[in-house]
Amino acid sequence: MEMANIRLPLPGSLSGGALFGFDISSMSGVLGTQAYKRFFGYPTSYTQGAITASMPAGSLVGALASSITADRLSRKAALQVSCVFWIVGSVVQCAAMGVVMLCVGRAIAGVCVGVTSSIVPVYQSEVAPKEIRGRVVSLQQWAITWGILIQFFIQYGVAESVSGGPRDPAQSTAAFRIPWAVQMVPAVVLLVSLYFCPHSPRWLATRDRWREALLTLAALHEGTYGRTSEGMTIHDPRVRAQYREIEDALRFEREQADGSFAALIKGRMVRRVVLGMSIQAWSQLCGMNIMMLYVMEAAEIGSPLLTASIQYVINVVLTLPAILFLDKWGRRPSLVIGSFLMMAYLFISGTPPLPLSHLTHPVKDVAQLESAHPGALQHHYGRPNTAATATQDNKDISWVVVGHRGASWGIVVCSYLFVATFATTWGPTSWTYPAEIFPSRIRARAVSVCTAANWLFNMVLAFAVPPLFNAAAFLHMLLMAHETKGYTLEQMDDVFDRGGHAWERKKKSVSRVEAMESQVEASDVPPERRDTRDKSGLPCTTLAAEVTTRPLTTLQSWTWYLIVDDRLRFVPWLLSARVERDAESSPSLAFCSGEALVGTLELGRREHLQAPNVPPRMIMKNDFPNPQCFPQPDDAERGPPWRVPPVLPDALSGRASSASRLRSGSARGGEKQMRGRGGWRLEPTGRPPRCSLLTPTDGGGTGQGWRQLLELGSAARPGKVGVARQHERPMPAEVTALNPYWLPWVAVVPGDKQRAPGRDCPSTPHPLDHTHPAMSLPDFYPASPKEALAKLYVGKSIGDVPTPAAVLNVSAARRNCDRMLQACEQLDLGWRAHVKTHKTVELTRLQVGNDAKRPANLVASTLAEAEFLLPLLKEYRSQGRRVNILYGLPFPKNALSRFSAIAKALGEGSVSILLDDPAQLPIASQIKELSGVAPHAYLKVDMGGRRAGIPVDNAQFVAVTDAALDAHSQGSIVLSGLYSHAGHSYGGDSRAAAIKMMGAELSALLDGADRVRSKVAEKGTANPPSLTLSAGASPTALAVQNLVSGKHGDDDVTPELQAEVDSLTSLFNTIKGKGHGVEIHAGVYPTLDLQQLAAHSIKASHLSWGDIAFTLVAEVHSIYTGRGADGTDEGLVGAGCLALGRETCKAYKGMAIPTPWGREGVELPTCDVEDYTGWMVGWVSQEHGILQWRSGGKKEVTEAEKKLEVGQKLRLWPNHACITGSHFGWYFVVDEEKGDEIVDIWVRTRGW
Repeated sequence: MEMANIRLPLPGSLSGGALFGFDISSMSGVLGTQAYKRFFGYPTSYTQGAITASMPAGSLVGALASSITADRLSRKAALQVSCVFWIVGSVVQCAAMGVVMLCVGRAIAGVCVGVTSSIVPVYQSEVAPKEIRGRVVSLQQWAITWGILIQFFIQYGVAESVSGGPRDPAQSTAAFRIPWAVQMVPAVVLLVSLYFCPHSPRWLATRDRWREALLTLAALHEGTYGRTSEGMTIHDPRVRAQYREIEDALRFEREQADGSFAALIKGRMVRRVVLGMSIQAWSQLCGMNIMMLYVMEAAEIGSPLLTASIQYVINVVLTLPAILFLDKWGRRPSLVIGSFLMMAYLFISGTPPLPLSHLTHPVKDVAQLESAHPGALQHHYGRPNTAATATQDNKDISWVVVGHRGASWGIVVCSYLFVATFATTWGPTSWTYPAEIFPSRIRARAVSVCTAANWLFNMVLAFAVPPLFNAAAFLHMLLMAHETKGYTLEQMDDVFDRGGHAWERKKKSVSRVEAMESQVEASDVPPERRDTRDKSGLPCTTLAAEVTTRPLTTLQSWTWYLIVDDRLRFVPWLLSARVERDAESSPSLAFCSGEALVGTLELGRREHLQAPNVPPRMIMKNDFPNPQCFPQPDDAERGPPWRVPPVLPDALSGRASSASRLRSGSARGGEKQMRGRGGWRLEPTGRPPRCSLLTPTDGGGTGQGWRQLLELGSAARPGKVGVARQHERPMPAEVTALNPYWLPWVAVVPGDKQRAPGRDCPSTPHPLDHTHPAMSLPDFYPASPKEALAKLYVGKSIGDVPTPAAVLNVSAARRNCDRMLQACEQLDLGWRAHVKTHKTVELTRLQVGNDAKRPANLVASTLAEAEFLLPLLKEYRSQGRRVNILYGLPFPKNALSRFSAIAKALGEGSVSILLDDPAQLPIASQIKELSGVAPHAYLKVDMGGRRAGIPVDNAQFVAVTDAALDAHSQGSIVLSGLYSHAGHSYGGDSRAAAIKMMGAELSALLDGADRVRSKVAEKGTANPPSLTLSAGASPTALAVQNLVSGKHGDDDVTPELQAEVDSLTSLFNTIKGKGHGVEIHAGVYPTLDLQQLAAHSIKASHLSWGDIAFTLVAEVHSIYTGRGADGTDEGLVGAGCLALGRETCKAYKGMAIPTPWGREGVELPTCDVEDYTGWMVGWVSQEHGILQWRSGGKKEVTEAEKKLEVGQKLRLWPNHACITGSHFGWYFVVDEEKGDEIVDIWVRTRGW
C-alpha cells in the first residue's frame, strides 16, 4: 500500500520501541508481590537472575538474526514476523506454570525485542530525510521510555488492586498475569500499523525495485516539506537528488564490497563496527539501570514508588527535547557531554558497587562492602544493610544511607539529574548513531551486531563500577565519535574514511545530494533568472582525481576520466587534461577548466583540484566503448548504471598503429602531411536535446556559448575547437575526439574556412588524423534517453503515446521467466537465457532470477548486446555470482577485439563461443592472447534446421572436433560442450510434438558427445573436457515444463504425451549417467508471440493471449468501406513492415492480430490462434498495414469488436517478437494489475 505521507505510519512503527520498554520493566513491578513469590517457589537470587536474563538472552539471538531477516524479507516484513514472536511469548508467560515455562516465554518474547531494537532504528533512518533523521530515529528511545513508564504503573497498579495488595499471602496470580498479558497490546498495534507503512526506499533499491523506491521518496519528501499546490512528484529536485544519492552509493557498494558479516571486519569498517557496538555497550554500562531500579532503595526514601515514578516521568518528558533538537546540536556533543555529566552524578551519589548483587552473586561479607569505598554521599553517609531484604532465610547485603535525610535526597536529586542527562543525550543518540553510520549493503547486519552488544552486556555483566565506565565512555566518544549531523546516509563513507581526527572541526561541505538538487534546479532556471546565479550558472565543486590506468605514451592531450567522491565520473564540461612527459619525470596531468589551469596530477597519485566551472553533478561513464557510455540524462527509473572501468582503444594503449604513430609524431612524414589541414571548430546546427553536456548561449550572461564535451576514444575529426564567450574573442581549446552522439547537433568545420558564431576562431594545425581506428560500431547506436522518456510518459496511459509504440507487460514477462527457472530447477537442468528478443537489462534480470547461487548464463546474438549487458554481468560477478555470456554465432574474425575486451573485463570462465569450422580455431586462440582469458567453446550442431552448425555424422564435424581438442590441450580454449538450436520446432502443433523435438535435439547432441569422447580417447587428449549439452529453441525449451506439470497430475495428460514425457525423462537420465550436463536455452519465451501460441508446446493455461508480454500500439488512419473480400471493410493502420516485420504465422495468413481495448464488450481473445475471427493485419507496406476481416474461425465476435473507427488505437499482437521488437529503441512498460498505466521505460540496445 502506498502512503501519501510517510510520517503517518511512524507512530505505529514506534511501537517496537514500546516493546523494548515493556521488556525493561516487565519484572520490576511483580518481584515484590506475594503472588509471584509464592507461585514460583520463592526464587533464589540465582533463579531470579536466570528468569531476568532469559529475556535479554532471547533478545541477543533476535538481534543477531535480525540482519538476515531484514535484508531478505525487508525491514517491514521482519518487524511483522517479530510481532508474532512477542505475542506468542506473552501468551506463554501468562500461562506459565513454572520457572522453566516462564523463562521460555520471556526468551521467545526477547527474540522480538532483539529484532525490533535492531530493525526499527534502521527502518526509521532509511525513511527519514537527513534534516529530521535524528529526531525520527530518536523517537525509538522516546517510545522505550513510554513503554517503561506505562508498564511500571500497570504492574504496580494491578499489584495494589488485586486481592489484598502485594503483601497479601493469598494474593491471586492475576497480580502478575494481567501485566504480562497487557504486553501484547503494543505488538498488536505494531503488527497492524506496519501494514500501512511503506518499504524502506533504500531496501527497495537494493532489490532493484527502483520505481517503488522513487515513489516512496516522493511521499517522504511530501511529508517532510509539505504538499505543494500540485503535490510532490517524482520529478521534484529534492526527490531526484535523493534518489541519485542512493543510486550512486548503492552502485559503489555493490562494486566495492560484499554485504556479508565478513564485510564488518574488513578494512576501515572495523572502526565503525567497534564504535557502534561500543555506543550500545556504554548505554548499558553507564549505570542507567542502577539509577532507575535500585538507587532509591539505597537512599532509604520513605516512598520509593513515588520517587521511582518521578524518574520514569522525567525519562519520558526529557527525551522529547532530545528528539526535537538532536539534529541541531549534533550526535557527538550529546555523547561526550552526556558521558561527562553522568560520570559526575555517579561519583557524587556514590552508587553502590554491586547493584545487581541480589540478582546475580549474593555477597555475605560486610567487610567486603565496606572496603569497596563507593565514595561521595554513600561513602560518607551509608553503611552495609544486614536486614533481610529478599526471600525467607536468604539475606542479601546491600549498601544503604541511614539516618541522614539530606544525603538521601542528594542521592535522589543525582539520580534525577542522571536520568535527565541520559534521556537528553545517550538515550536517543545511542539508537540514532549506529543506525546511520553504516553503508546500506551491511547496515542491517552491522546494527544487529551493535544491538547484540547491548543485549549481551544487559544479560551478562554486573555493572560493577559505572562511574569509571562513564569516564571510559567519555574518553572513547571524545576521541572516536565523528559528527554525523546533517550528512545523508550515503555520505557516511566520506565522514569516516576521509581522514582526520574525530575531535577536529571540519568545514561542512555541500553534500552530493544538495549539489545534485542544485543541478536539477539550475537546469530549470529560465534564462531571465540565471543572471542572479554565479558566472558559470553552477556552484563550484572539488574534484578528487586519481589516475588509474597505465602510462600513455602516444598522446599529447585528451579529456580524462576522474574519480569524484570515490566514484568514477566523466566530467561534463570543457575540462581538458594534458600529458606532460620528459626524460626525468613521471607523466602527469594538467587539469584546465575553461582557460584556467586548476592543478596537475602525477600518474598513480591522488589530489584535490578546485575547478570553478565544473558542475557538481557528474555524469557516469560506463563500459567504454559501449553506446551506454555516452552521457545520457540521468535515469531515475532504470536503476543504477553499474560502473565499469574504461576500456582504452588500441590506438590509445600503446599498440602500434598508423594512427597512434601519427599522434606521437613518429610516423615518417605524418606530421607534415597533417599540418596543412588546419584546425577544426564546433558550430551549433540546431538546438540539442536538453542535457548537461551541450547548452546554447542564453540571454542571462552565463558567458560560455556552446559547450561541447569531448570524449576520449570516440574520435571524429579531432583538432582545435573555439570556445566563444559572449562579447569576447573565442579562446582555443585542444580536442582529441568528439562524441558521435552529439554530431547531429554540431557541425565540425575547418577552422580556417569559416567563423565561429559571431567571432573568429583561431586555426592551428594538429598532427592527428580524422578518425579513430578503434571506433566500435555501437558508438553510433546510442541508447535512447530513458529519463527523458520516463519524465514524458511514466504515469500516462499507453493510449496517449506516439504510435507505433512497443509495449511490454512486465507481469506476464515475469510469469514466463519464473516458470522457466522453476522447471529447470526442479528437473536439475542448467539454464542459459538468450537476450536477443528483448535486448534490455531489466528483462535479463528476470531471465536469470535473483538467486546468486544460480549461474547467470546468457546468449547474445550481437556483440552490442554483450557490451550493453557488461555492467550487469560485472555487478553479478561482484556479488560472487558466476556469469558466462555466449556469442550466439560461429565466431568471426571481426569480433575478435571487442569480444576480447569483454573477456578481459569479466575474467576467467565468463565468455563462450561457438565453433563449426576448423578455420575458426586460429581466430579463437587469439582471444586468450588479447585478454588473458581462455574462452569456453561449444561445437555448433545442426540437427535438422539447416541453419548454423554441422551434422555430427559429417566429416567437417570430425575436423572441427580435432582442431578444438588440440586448442583445448594447448590451453587456448576450453572445450565445454555441444550446442544446438531446433529452429524448425516452430512447426510443431502439440505438446507431445515439442517434447519429441527436444528429444531429437538431445539425441543428436549425445551422438556428437560420444564422437568427441571417442576422439579424445584416440588422441589421448590431456585434461579431457567434461561436456555440457545445450539444447533449445523456445518451443522445445518450453516443452520441458510439461515434465514438471505432468508430475503433479494437474492437467489432462494423453497417453501420447505421457509416453513422450517418459522418453525425455529417460533421455535426461541417460545423458547425466554418461557424465554430461544438460543445459536448456531459449530467447522469445519471456515475451511470447503468436508463433509460440500456434506451436502449443505447453498447456494452454501457460501459453495464452494473456501470457504474451509484447504488443504494439498503433492508430487507425483510414476506413475503406466495402473494399475487402466479399464486400467487407478494410482499414489502414499506422504500422507497416518497419514496425511489424514480414514474419508469418502458420496458424493464419496475416502479419499481426489487432484487438481494441478500453471498450465495453471487448475482451482479450481466449481461443487458439487458428480459431480466431476478427480483424487482422493482412499485408504491410513500409509504414502502414492493411486491416482485413478474418472469418471462418470458431470465436464469436461482438459488435464492439467489429467496430473500426478512424483515430482508434489498437493493440497489435505480433507474429514474431524478436523481429518486431528490433525496430524499437525502448519499451513502454505496463503492469496488467495497473491497467494501461505506463510504469517504466526499458531501453533496448541497438546495432551489432
